[in-house]
Amino acid sequence: MSTATAAFAPFRHSAVPTPIADIGAIARQDGDRDAHFWEALRAQYSVSGGLAYLDNAAYSPPPNLILETQERWQHQLSANPANPMRLGELEPVRANIADAIGGSEEEITLTRSTTEGFSLLLYGFDWHAGDEILFDGGDHPSIRAILEILQRRYGVRAIDAGLGDDVPGDDAIVARYTNKLTAHTRLVLLSHVNGWTGRRMPVRRIADAAHASGALVALDASQSFGALHLSVGDLSVDFVAAPGHKWAAAGHGGGFAYFRHATQAIVWPTVGGGYDPKSTSPFDQSARRLDRNAGQKNIPFLLGFDAAVEWHKAVGQHAIERRILDLSAYLRAALAVLPTVRILGDLEQPPTSPLTLFSVEGHSAQEVRDILHVRENVHLGLIGEGADARLRVSPHIHNSFNDIDRVAWALARIAAA
Repeated sequence: MSTATAAFAPFRHSAVPTPIADIGAIARQDGDRDAHFWEALRAQYSVSGGLAYLDNAAYSPPPNLILETQERWQHQLSANPANPMRLGELEPVRANIADAIGGSEEEITLTRSTTEGFSLLLYGFDWHAGDEILFDGGDHPSIRAILEILQRRYGVRAIDAGLGDDVPGDDAIVARYTNKLTAHTRLVLLSHVNGWTGRRMPVRRIADAAHASGALVALDASQSFGALHLSVGDLSVDFVAAPGHKWAAAGHGGGFAYFRHATQAIVWPTVGGGYDPKSTSPFDQSARRLDRNAGQKNIPFLLGFDAAVEWHKAVGQHAIERRILDLSAYLRAALAVLPTVRILGDLEQPPTSPLTLFSVEGHSAQEVRDILHVRENVHLGLIGEGADARLRVSPHIHNSFNDIDRVAWALARIAAA
């Protein structure tokens, strides 16, 4: 079957698979991650009503095993209220996250979200008037909002790399960043996958240029952690923040920030108190100091986040990345034959990003999204507002090729109406 017609094949049906009982059962399954494996994994998700949910870049539903972990810990906290902080249980969470990204547990701060992680970095950074932060207009709005405050409060200058709506090649992206680097650039902000364009950024090349210029590099991994393989060493970044509720599929309330050892010396705690810079305590001389006195943590969700990391390790992060990119390639082949659909950027084959953004001629993005949700029981993402809004498809491992077929058929019907 050609890729041009693949998405218009009849919906595939299979027998109800045997549910996976525990995370260990995944690891014990040898061989390739084939269609039967992914069907068995889908049985662990409880998206209801036959909904084809394809907005995992905004929120990815946790598998039942993760939900059960969170619920079990909530009951345990209620049963044993004499030990509410659970530091002994939380410390292995740091180690597990660090192992997943190639860092160390001394470099991990436990957070509630990406925004909290970037807040700890940007508000705690040792800024001086005239310092420059290089960013892109496609970076997350919550991060750009922090930059506005830093400009007013410290006289920091936020410099836009100028990617805008373009989706240029890697060489052009690197050039736009490097051309804006100056002797005053203290920090370069990067989105591993740009949420506005869907472009997977050439992080290592930009990071090498930034370091050569004397700047540090902070990475927003909201659209990559849990979807793509992520190594802080391979990417050569100084900071990473990611949430639990997106591709990690760990639900709301958990996240992490990675602070490379050398970066920690110039970042002050901004929440709570009690930090002694002369102390030799591992809590004071590690990234732990940035969350140590931040009050009560969401124990069930952080431990659920830990279980989600174990889930990804058991499935295999490389296998997850291949599955997501296979679904994305299938989607783009289906959209490419629809004359009224305009995919943002080039049709990379195979694609390197888990996000596909597009528009439909003659229809607003909001209108198309509403039609698909109400009439077709298909839920897509929406980026931007009004005439500038775009549709976004972001499949995860709970999705199937049938889900992609439903998107393509629905868009074909809209075009024919």
